[in-house]
Amino acid sequence: MGVSNNLANAVSSRDIQSVRDSLSACIVFDPNLTGAFPEGLQYCLEHGIAEDELYEKHDGRSLDRAETLDAFSDLCGELGSNFSRERIEAIKVLGRKLRPPKNKTGDVGHRAPRKAGSDNGSSVVQLAGLIVGGALVGGIVGGIILKKALIGAVVGGVAGFAAEKIWNAKRS
Repeated sequence: MGVSNNLANAVSSRDIQSVRDSLSACIVFDPNLTGAFPEGLQYCLEHGIAEDELYEKHDGRSLDRAETLDAFSDLCGELGSNFSRERIEAIKVLGRKLRPPKNKTGDVGHRAPRKAGSDNGSSVVQLAGLIVGGALVGGIVGGIILKKALIGAVVGGVAGFAAEKIWNAKRS
């Protein structure tokens, strides 16, 4: 897959906040932290960024969240102000519940059974959560790349929507 140019540049310039922002952006396309995020983290460690530099002490905010896309987006948004090991672990656990990783045969892991008469969250709610999450990360990434958070938020929202459509198509 390879790491992004933004991450590689942030690591080479030892800009820890930009490294954190780039790793946070990876989570949009890797919500269960099985691909881009661990690859990016490994790149950081192999190129001189120590874990003690990267991670911050947990700020004490609760990590116990409902199993919803909104809760996932909230946890991801909090990375901007506190990039802690505990928060990353909570994101990974929640992400794997919401988006189980595929096994080696390409099948998705266990999925929660659907309740009769329910679609386990309407498409509108899922879309809103993705747009908010995409806008949040897009704002961060857009702020870094474009220095304009509004443009980044719009681009991020569109990217989040497209990623969900692709994700759902692969899962069906």
